[in-house]
Amino acid sequence: MLSACQHHYTACDILIKSAAVADFTPMLVSAGKLKKEQLGEDWSIALRRTPDILAWLGEHKRADQFLVGFALETDHAEENAKAKLERKKCDLVVLNRANQPNSGFAGDLNTITLVSQQGLTALEPMSKRECARHLWGAIEAKIGG
Repeated sequence: MLSACQHHYTACDILIKSAAVADFTPMLVSAGKLKKEQLGEDWSIALRRTPDILAWLGEHKRADQFLVGFALETDHAEENAKAKLERKKCDLVVLNRANQPNSGFAGDLNTITLVSQQGLTALEPMSKRECARHLWGAIEAKIGG
């Protein structure tokens, strides 16, 4: 995924980076099935952090590009989303609260907060399609479209 983003990023005016592929990946990959009889009673998988694609994009963002990230949070949600906006050099972060009703992955509704340098815009619960429309409207307003 990182390689594809690096390859195509220069052609992007707006990039909406909805989620990390995975925060961690196994250090060793098996060519075949691992049988439990071979592994014993206790077994662990060593993991390493995957490259942070959004951070790379933020570091390489041109002044004329618009970068949107997402933050799925449970605690200190607004504070963490604001920090992500700064740290990843995003123009906008879409905050989802995983531990609230009508928010996150389950169901047809979502409740998002748009986080930018200008502040927070908390939206009421709405369909995910409506969330996408609000997100696009916010992007258009910020880029003057």
